[in-house]
Amino acid sequence: MVLELQHKTAMPPPVIIFGATGFIGGRIAEHLGRAGYAVDRHGSASCNLLDDHAVFETMAKAAGDSIVIHCSAIGRRQEDSLPALEKNLRMTDNLARACKAAPPKSLIFLSSADIYGAQPQELPLTENTPPRPDTYYGTSKLAAEHLYAMHLRDVCPVVVLRLPGVFGRADKLTSIAGLFLARTLRQEPIEIHGDGATQRDYVDAHDLCRIVETFLQNSRHGVFNVATGSGCTLNELLTAIAQAANMPQTIVHGKKSDRSADLIFDNSRLRSALPDAFSFRTLQQSLAPYLKYVAAIL
Repeated sequence: MVLELQHKTAMPPPVIIFGATGFIGGRIAEHLGRAGYAVDRHGSASCNLLDDHAVFETMAKAAGDSIVIHCSAIGRRQEDSLPALEKNLRMTDNLARACKAAPPKSLIFLSSADIYGAQPQELPLTENTPPRPDTYYGTSKLAAEHLYAMHLRDVCPVVVLRLPGVFGRADKLTSIAGLFLARTLRQEPIEIHGDGATQRDYVDAHDLCRIVETFLQNSRHGVFNVATGSGCTLNELLTAIAQAANMPQTIVHGKKSDRSADLIFDNSRLRSALPDAFSFRTLQQSLAPYLKYVAAIL
């Protein structure tokens, strides 16, 4: 169930971003700063979410009309382990308890499509699809959603955004699009698992920033799959990259992995929360500026 809580206000609310030194948090902070928001940016150096005293102190100093955005996490590719899960949950629990003690206007939590697992039993994936996480990271994201619900249910609105593959400038080539593009530019072989027909949903970081801003302007309470709603096969992604780079590719087909299943999303709930005029960038539109970024850092 999704409840609209307020209409767009004239003055943008102050925003506190935890994880602002990372790829997504940094892009959101940059976008909101350009849009005129007062952004309080925190990384582990200024407020380590593992330090509950620092977190409580930061929230106690925050204005009551602030909106908190939680981007911090130890990602699956960085470390998928029990210790990483424990740290992710401790960070969430510390921030949730601090928000309960000093309530913000609302909180936005960046969750992950990993909560559905790599082998979903039904498609397309909706927000009501039963979670089946199969990694420590996905499990930590699902548990974090429940921690926020437990601590903040009657305290402030919580928006959960479940993200699929996000790519774009500043991602340091951690995305599959970045990896494929870098190998194309270097003229290195690109290995894929299976025949390349696996469908995924790729979201441009620019579009994610616009979506987050929309939720700042029109606060809602609920869980949303952040996805374009249009599946893209690995073969289609590779073709688009080759065309954008205007370079040939050498594709090596490896054995299909247990993470090669289709992940297709129903984004109708998200669409209902966005302006009618909102449109996602096409893959071709996204790759043009992304190509310049990747070429510059190689």
